[in-house]
Amino acid sequence: MDFDRLTVALLVLREDAPELTEEQEADLQDAHMAHLAGLHEAGHLVAAGPLLDPGSYFRGLSILSVGVDEARALKEADPAVKGRGRRLRSRASDREQSSSKET
Repeated sequence: MDFDRLTVALLVLREDAPELTEEQEADLQDAHMAHLAGLHEAGHLVAAGPLLDPGSYFRGLSILSVGVDEARALKEADPAVKGRGRRLRSRASDREQSSSKET
């Protein structure tokens, strides 16, 4: 039996995230959504969405159809991560191995 290789990536609010104006936050969200759309169009993104608990530092979740290293590279290119306001946690699993990374 073969299993798909999927990676779950969590977008996490950094403690040292910069303060943004409403306009800056809106621009960052637009860039973030465009990045996710590109990942979907390329066939890498299976699902993504926000985590809406206002008291939590978890902000979003993505499921990617690539291994953990490639997923990490793809998600680190996300403007929400590059802007240093968010950090990334990822976990991949397939039938032979499991690994976890955080940046």
